[in-house]
Amino acid sequence: PERYPVRSGFPARAGEDGEATFELVFSYAVSVGDHVVLSSEGDGAYYLFADSRSKLFFVSLDGASQERVTISPSSLSDHKVDVLIVGVEAKPSASFGTVVLEPGQLARFIMWLTPTLGVNNLRVETHSGMQLTNTNDGNSVGFAPVAKVKALIQARRSPPRTIVDVLLEVSFDLVSSEDVVPELVLVAPPEFSFPEDCGDLCTARGDTFGQTGQAMATLTSVGSTTLFGLELHFFVKTPDRTPLVLLWLVQAFGLNNKLAGWGSVDSFKVNQMRDTAVYYGGIPNGYVQIAFTFSLLLEPGDEMFNIIDVTAPSGFVMSCKDDLEQVSLPGGKPVCENAGSGQMRLILNETLQAKTYAFAAMAEIPSKVPALPMFAISIRERGTEDIVDAAFDVPGWILSTLQVTQPSLAWSTAGFGERSSVTVTFTLNNDTAALLSFLIALPPGFQQQVRSTADVKSSNSKLPLLKGSQDWIDASQPSLLRILLEPGDPVIAAGSYRFTFPVDMPETSSEISPINLWYLLLCQDRSC
Repeated sequence: PERYPVRSGFPARAGEDGEATFELVFSYAVSVGDHVVLSSEGDGAYYLFADSRSKLFFVSLDGASQERVTISPSSLSDHKVDVLIVGVEAKPSASFGTVVLEPGQLARFIMWLTPTLGVNNLRVETHSGMQLTNTNDGNSVGFAPVAKVKALIQARRSPPRTIVDVLLEVSFDLVSSEDVVPELVLVAPPEFSFPEDCGDLCTARGDTFGQTGQAMATLTSVGSTTLFGLELHFFVKTPDRTPLVLLWLVQAFGLNNKLAGWGSVDSFKVNQMRDTAVYYGGIPNGYVQIAFTFSLLLEPGDEMFNIIDVTAPSGFVMSCKDDLEQVSLPGGKPVCENAGSGQMRLILNETLQAKTYAFAAMAEIPSKVPALPMFAISIRERGTEDIVDAAFDVPGWILSTLQVTQPSLAWSTAGFGERSSVTVTFTLNNDTAALLSFLIALPPGFQQQVRSTADVKSSNSKLPLLKGSQDWIDASQPSLLRILLEPGDPVIAAGSYRFTFPVDMPETSSEISPINLWYLLLCQDRSC
């Protein structure tokens, strides 16, 4: 039950190995050297295992304790097992003929077997030498296993915290006596839930399975027709993230409302919104620009996907009224709502399409953040405010000891396909020996045209550039520009620093990436 809290509450299934416990009471004493013979009889005889997993216990007369009996099981046939009584673990000196089980004393025998759906009886006998000492005459009816249900569960899309359409197909793994299955009961994985309106054939009343808290729903056919072999649909609400246990349970009920079978199946994961990321300078107590990227895969159709909710870690204060950069968000300037501690909402005047987007706002960063601060971005539909796509647990950036302020980007006027002079500026508020290079990353479509150190102008002579060669510039990649510092003179003085270098613009507007973001990285090594 601890390992399988849901499945352990269901009956055994035909054709599936399982552990069975039999409680036995004998009329005559059973002693060391006696044999207990168990056999399954009938057209549906069970397969019985004789191995080290078999155990026999006798229970004290007051029922307060039990002791293990040492046994030696052997197989007489596929359906018959012989168990030799060897002794008692707590009494290693017990010799041949020592009574182990008194008349009327409860014994528990545990063994593994494979049940079937056919009719069968269990025969239990004990033998002392050649003499039959106990028998139930084969009158014990076998337990009632059910059929194994095969299930297919799929969802075309499964964003977090979203109501999604799920396809379900079910059938029996083995031939069952139940030809018509008019009802299916579903047990969802942890943290999934069923909306009140969960489909045409679906009913959800907020029930959960036992003590697990896992949500349940019922699919009922119209006119007592079978649900097997059909493409069934229902709706379920996904959690924020994929749970550790991603197992669906399906119970099938026959016309007499009797459980005919059950099955389990691993299914779809919760898929976070594509290409979601957050970028900012991790400056304690800083007021910094914070950029977000994401890709929406769902076309809006007649709906309006125009609400963007941002959830930030504790201590972050978001601002978007006067400091919003739309980058690639459509339409005019969005309306900024609920901006403040740990949150921000943008309402666009045009719908988002199935594209990649970027935007930037401002944020006050606290003096301390969690080891790995997490953000969330949700896209909502205007009328219902239902989430249509989202990403949770988007990692932020750890804080640095550097005090960097006033980063800026400027460029000279240039048209498509022309060359511009780009200037990157920032200010260090404290001396530091933690840096060995700067890296400027250009957006797709832009290419730096640095061919030598003469093409780069550094405004502050206090910057300890790499000495003795022309190697303080690494321009080997068109989308990156590295500025290398002198490791023998590691201290960079506080002050403003500016780099100017040539950049070729994209040839056409279509070559401008929707993630039109420039990055300035201050690095502790040269390979940053």
